[in-house]
Amino acid sequence: MTLRDLEIFCAVCDENNMTAAAEKLYISQSSISQVIANIENEFGVKLFERYSKRLYITESGRILQDYARHVLFSFNEMQDKLRGYGAIKVIHVGASVTIGTNLLPEITKVFSEFQPNVKIAAFVGNSSVVEEKILKNDLDFALVEGNVYSSHIISVPFLDDELVLVCGKSNPLYQKKKIKKEELSNLPYIVREKGSGTRELFDGIMSANEITWEPVWVCSNTEGIKNAVIAGIGVTVISRLLVEKELKNGDLNIIDIENVNFRRKFKMIYHRNKYISEPIRQLMELILKNYKTTGK
Repeated sequence: MTLRDLEIFCAVCDENNMTAAAEKLYISQSSISQVIANIENEFGVKLFERYSKRLYITESGRILQDYARHVLFSFNEMQDKLRGYGAIKVIHVGASVTIGTNLLPEITKVFSEFQPNVKIAAFVGNSSVVEEKILKNDLDFALVEGNVYSSHIISVPFLDDELVLVCGKSNPLYQKKKIKKEELSNLPYIVREKGSGTRELFDGIMSANEITWEPVWVCSNTEGIKNAVIAGIGVTVISRLLVEKELKNGDLNIIDIENVNFRRKFKMIYHRNKYISEPIRQLMELILKNYKTTGK
């Protein structure tokens, strides 16, 4: 099995289709099929199941995919260094929306002052999308608020975060300091989309407390959620970090909930097979040093 074979295999994984992979790599479909067949024959495994002209990756295929991406990345990095480019000049960092909105710009600024010749290329999306990009080796590491589920990913807590229930001035709850958890069932909620860490925590806490609820608005944009709450459309549960300005100027107000809290830990995640270069290590250490969590 050669590096070219791994490249072809990864293209098939990305496209879920041999014809599309062939077009992407500018080779014939028969060549793609032959490479996949050769790998399967060499190791005595099935990489894909074929049903109704569609490909479904097998567990053996997932194992190969995991290693293939990192072999190809390491090889390309080695080529760059041997050609005289030296250390990595760009670090690809992912962040879920809350962290990308509030913390990542500050982290980038501080690191750029410390390492002006190393650039940070950022991707911001919900936690599930960021996790997928880590698995595909599209990101060097990421900072997320949600849980990660792949056994191939290492997760390190780095900062405590608190979510709060907030409402706008026109909401009757604005003047209240506290409500009972039973009252949560009657509120109109503006929430993040499924796949976000904030939505996952909210769903989990509400379910654990046997609280039924219905969304009036689902939105992937933090500013959109805040504006909708300020306009009186509903309430939301959101990271305190994201509403500090609105709380200070009185556009939003926090309503405490008896015996219910929404707390979590932000996490630094990276693939267990990831080669941690010196610039990446420096950025990771800067984050862990300056944004400390408590406990485990």
